[in-house]
Amino acid sequence: MEKSQDALKTIGEISKNLGVQPHILRYWEEKFSMLNPLKRAGGRRYYRSEDVQLLHEIHHLIYDQGYTIKGAQKYLRAANKNPNDNDGSSYASPAYERAMNGDLESELIQIAHGLRQALAS
Repeated sequence: MEKSQDALKTIGEISKNLGVQPHILRYWEEKFSMLNPLKRAGGRRYYRSEDVQLLHEIHHLIYDQGYTIKGAQKYLRAANKNPNDNDGSSYASPAYERAMNGDLESELIQIAHGLRQALAS
């Protein structure tokens, strides 16, 4: 039986889902102050759905978009995403949302076309 999407997830589950080692997730907790999983007895971490969304975006920024940790921190700060707002909004950036909706390819084609024109002139 699979867990509900809103159920708390362990560091092992998130690690396996993202394809990164648990120590990477613990490191991200140090570097991204908005990432704050629940910690139970013995220091066991339990991630809420909003933590999981944020981890997916951090993973996307670093592994797919090529951001550095510092760059990802700046990006998330600029996106003005604060988990304490509790407004139900996603942590996903507009660029990430477009990528998930398949619009990114056409956007990249337009950018490449503009760059070719700029280099030709």
